[in-house]
Amino acid sequence: PAESVEEAVRREVWEEAGVLLGRVVVHSTQPWPYPANLMIGAIGQAIPEGEKIHLGHDAELDDAKWFDFDEIREALRIGTSGLYEDAGPEYKEGGLRLPPSTAIAHQLMAAVCGGFLGGEAKM
Repeated sequence: PAESVEEAVRREVWEEAGVLLGRVVVHSTQPWPYPANLMIGAIGQAIPEGEKIHLGHDAELDDAKWFDFDEIREALRIGTSGLYEDAGPEYKEGGLRLPPSTAIAHQLMAAVCGGFLGGEAKM
């Protein structure tokens, strides 16, 4: 209750991935499957001195890494599928797989690759 959504995003990203964010923009929301909850999709920009990933603050993530825009764009094109569904025919085994377009995570990646925040910073 004592922090804004943007401050909560900065704190969560730092706690879970060790990445420091500057600008944070709320992109979209969607219902969460638990009663009386809401999922908030935000896009943040890492500050240059805060781009190093460090997972030691919180044991919630097993791994995290940066992806090039081209990798994400290619995955949006050929590696998108629902849980337990096959990817498209051009997908090569071991390539990046992304959730379907109905997922807020997919919409956030598509927005960033489409220039939502401007520029071609790391994603």
